Amino acid sequence: MIPLLMPPLVIGLLLVYFYGPYGIMGHLLTHFGLSATNTILAVVLAQLYESVPYYVFAAQAAFSQIDIKFERISLSLGVSPWQTLRRVIFPLARPGLLIGFAMAFARAIGAFGAVIVVAYYPNTLPVSIWIALEEQGLPSALPLALLLILVALPLPLATVLWRRVHHD
Repeated sequence: MIPLLMPPLVIGLLLVYFYGPYGIMGHLLTHFGLSATNTILAVVLAQLYESVPYYVFAAQAAFSQIDIKFERISLSLGVSPWQTLRRVIFPLARPGLLIGFAMAFARAIGAFGAVIVVAYYPNTLPVSIWIALEEQGLPSALPLALLLILVALPLPLATVLWRRVHHD
């Protein structure tokens, strides 16, 4: 819940603190020839930190809606806990998990605050929109904003429509 409650810029600063070259994790990453600042890895980490709560909340909701009777019946029939999870629980939770993934994906694609801090000039659409807006104004930023909408929205909309068609 912390990434939802904190401003994205603060998340970015904390990520730089932990994953930057002088942070604990950053120091470990340098031993493997990796860097979590001003790299694609930095962008992915920032996007994950900003978007994971959306998936976690959707997954919690999906699993909480499953009637415990299904699990108990499966276990009473001698099915192992692992097989029950794989064959009963996950299939029942799948629609909610897919919606959570779609929401997290859309949020990650639109991540700006943490991304701009950990990877100052990343090639992401939100940063490109910001640069276009700052340098050339609204007319040049709007097409990029439309592109971001076209990239971010289809997956969440498709999952919501799929769920309505198959579960209503």
